[in-house]
Amino acid sequence: MPVNFICPHCGAQTLVADQFIGRTGACASCGQPITVHGAHSAAVAAAPSKSSALMIALILGGVIVILLICMGALAMLLLPAVNAAREAGRKAQCQNNLRQIGVALHSYQAQHDCFPPAYIPDEDGQPMHSWRVLILPQLGYQHVYDQYDFDEPWDSPANMALADQMPQEYTCPTDADQFTNHTSYVAAVGPDRMFPGANARRLPEVTDGLSNTIAVMEYSGSQINWLEPRDEPTAGSGAANSPPFSNHPSGWHALMGDASVQTIPDITSSQRVDALMTVDGGEAVVVP
Repeated sequence: MPVNFICPHCGAQTLVADQFIGRTGACASCGQPITVHGAHSAAVAAAPSKSSALMIALILGGVIVILLICMGALAMLLLPAVNAAREAGRKAQCQNNLRQIGVALHSYQAQHDCFPPAYIPDEDGQPMHSWRVLILPQLGYQHVYDQYDFDEPWDSPANMALADQMPQEYTCPTDADQFTNHTSYVAAVGPDRMFPGANARRLPEVTDGLSNTIAVMEYSGSQINWLEPRDEPTAGSGAANSPPFSNHPSGWHALMGDASVQTIPDITSSQRVDALMTVDGGEAVVVP
């Protein structure tokens, strides 16, 4: 590419072709010896462009590093909010599970004029079939109920084949056992509670009021097979906590006799919980 050359002797400007760059000759104006240095000038001119490219690369690299740091910090700030949202969803699902169980209990009561017993006993009076099996039709699992054999024990091979068909309403999403056949909910069983045992409870017997009486409680980590006619931990069962127990940070959930669901704070005394479980204790106790 031709370069514009200025004679250092006379100052005359000449457009010099590429092939003369670097050669020595006489100036066409003054005749003095000159050397055309166009190649050197081009090299010098090219140098700043390399420096500029390096500077741009460094700036871009710095911007990327800063963006990554900012994104990491933002993720750390958002993590508690994300966890809180997930827990809110799990809590809502747990409450809905109990609510569906409550609706099923009342549907059973409407059909049989009583709530289901805690269990159906065998000939020796020992628990044989659970209330959780009895309300399967009302809960929407008629197909599982139809496969269950009430002539055999709950843990017979034929009935145990249904263990993996546990209704989703029987497990809390915060329960570590949610992927097993262990239930997260147990009934309030006892002579003065919603589930007396082998006998069934009728509505007029709940003189404390259905809305003030606990029917079913959350019990995470129960290790109770949902088919099993049991609602309390047994000796040597390995259960870490006695009911009620929950993994929710705000407390455990209770299904009241009127099918409403309440959150009971963990700090609630055992005496108050016991009072909430009685159907005719006459205590002036309300849900915390």
